[in-house]
Order: sequence, then structure tokens, then C-alpha cells
Amino acid sequence: MSKPTEKLNRSVGCRQVLDALMTILLPRLPLKLEHTRITAADLWAVLAYAAVHQTSAEAACATLADAPSGNRLREVLLAALPERTDLQRQLNTALRAQLPKSLLKGKRSYCLAGDLTLIPYHGQPAQDPSELVRGASKGGTTHFHGYATLAIVHNRRRYVLAVKFLRAGETTSPTLRWLLDRAKRLQIKVRRLYLDKGFCNQAVFRLLDRRGYSYIVPFAARGKKGGVRTLWHGPTTTTTYTLADRARRRYTVAVVVVRHRGYPRHGRRSLRWFVYAVAGLPPPPAAAPGLSGIPPALRD
Repeated sequence: MSKPTEKLNRSVGCRQVLDALMTILLPRLPLKLEHTRITAADLWAVLAYAAVHQTSAEAACATLADAPSGNRLREVLLAALPERTDLQRQLNTALRAQLPKSLLKGKRSYCLAGDLTLIPYHGQPAQDPSELVRGASKGGTTHFHGYATLAIVHNRRRYVLAVKFLRAGETTSPTLRWLLDRAKRLQIKVRRLYLDKGFCNQAVFRLLDRRGYSYIVPFAARGKKGGVRTLWHGPTTTTTYTLADRARRRYTVAVVVVRHRGYPRHGRRSLRWFVYAVAGLPPPPAAAPGLSGIPPALRD
């Protein structure tokens, strides 16, 4: 069956988007292509198309008429990519290049968002066994390729500052420390941190409190009972919660328990509770009793 007639014209919604990607990627992520007629521009065009349209590389190859097959693309790309350490450095250089100059003047502080992304993987490590990390079952596996990012959230836009590949056995605390140090080298002032629930652990809170950061981190409910589930009652309020690690060390953090009224079901309104670890939040003006220190965005 022949491929669709769409040309490999490097169109990803609009020509300007692809031109911007090529301008940033080609000089900063060089690919060592040998014994192939596929060019670096061809590879990046397919990958950019897949990223923009949120599809797989195989689907992008099948859609673009002049593209190679999905298997051939993977073979060429795997041989052309640098080592993970070099690739991470090149990606961060590319991210630095695309940041607006106004963000790097150091005249104001910004809210930063930290995210952990785990991509389910069912195969064997390509080179180093440490490139696969373990996690809770997802997509039928407990093995993942993972990475962490730190981004500025400003005017409803995200500007990614840094990316770090996750390695087996590496905890989230040194990962976050690396990302924050990267932001510091870029002279980005931190107003507040909004972190993924994957960063919710004692070591991370010790790091953040030691550095004096303001933060909001959601708690994940683990298990069927106990833990933060003991806070799931009553109205929206502030309290404290004590974490314990495997070494039985304890650490207490301030938390906001948010009660959310859901849509009525079967004639009854459902109630849900969300728990956030917080620090450095300014008290709202004319706060109601019991809501002191809770920002309006987290109130009931």
C-alpha cells in the first residue's frame, strides 16, 4: 500500500515553526550521519512533525511521502546520536539559546515549574542499564525512560530552562539540585517553585527549606489507607504533616488541605481533598479564620 501523497516539505503547522526549530537544533545538536543519504534536516523534520502533531515517529514516517521507514529512521538516528551525557549538554545549550533575552536580565523573579516525565519502555537498555528507571506500574511495565525539566511559567507561557535525564538509582533530590543550580547559572531569580508530585519526599523538602525557597508541592496518596488520607476531612485548612523515610528519619512540613466540591452524582455532591506541601506563601489580605496563609488559588 502506497504512502499518502503529503510531501516531506517540513511543514509542521506553519513554516515558521519548523524554520525556528531548524535554526536552533541543526548547529547545536549535530548528528554524525554515515553511509546514508538521509540528512540531519530530514531527521529533524520527521521528529518535529511527530512532536508537533503528538504522534509516533513511525506514524510521521508513514504520513510524510518522502520520509524513510520508521525502522530505518530509528537505525540511522541511534547511530547518529551522541552519548547521553553529551546529548543532555547539547539539549540544554539549545534550550538556553531559545530563551527570550528579557528573561535573562536578572531584574525580576519568576515562578518555576519542575516536572518528572516517565515514558513506559518494554525493551532492553540500548547501551547502559542505568538509562532505565523503575517506578509504579504504568502502561503494563515498571521500567521507564525518564527525564526532569525546570521551566519558567510567565504570562501563561512556559520557557524550559533545563532538562536532565534520569538514571537508575538516582533520587529526585540531586536531580532537583542540578536543575536549580542550572537556573542559578542562568541568573534566573526564583519567586516560587511549583513541583511535580514525584518530587514530594523528605530529601527534597530539606533541600528547598535549606535554600529558603517558596514552594507548592502536591502530595500523592499512596496505598489504600493511612498517609495523607488521614487529612481528608473537614473544610479547607492549614496544618502540618510529618514524613518518615526508610531510615525512620522524620521531617515536618506545612501543608494546605483543600476540599473540592465536585459535580452532583446520583443527587449527591461528591467531595475530594487535595494536600499540598507549602512554604513561603504570603498571607492573603483579610484572610478568613482558618484560611490564613492559603492563597486564593488553593482555597475551597
